[in-house]
Amino acid sequence: MIELKYFERSDFKQLINWIDSPQFLLQWGGPAFEFPLNADQLEKYIENANNNYSDTLVYKVIDSETGDVIGHISLGKIDRKNESPE
Repeated sequence: MIELKYFERSDFKQLINWIDSPQFLLQWGGPAFEFPLNADQLEKYIENANNNYSDTLVYKVIDSETGDVIGHISLGKIDRKNESPE
C-alpha cells in the first residue's frame, strides 16, 4: 500500500537527487522546470500549493510498509466547486 503526504521543503533534496538528466526532468515535470532542478524552482512549485484555496496539490508517495518515499505526484487545475483535478 501507499500513502500520500504533502511534499515539503524537507523533501526537496531527495527529489533533486532523483532528477539526474535533462531528459528525465522533462519527462517528470514537462517544460515547467529547467535542469538542473534546484530548491528555488521547487520553492516556486509549492509556493501556492497544498492549502484550502490552491488549485494544486503536491504530494510525496510513501510505501506504507517501509515508510520510504518512493515517488512524487501533483494534482493540478483543481476545480474546488466541482471537486475535480486533472
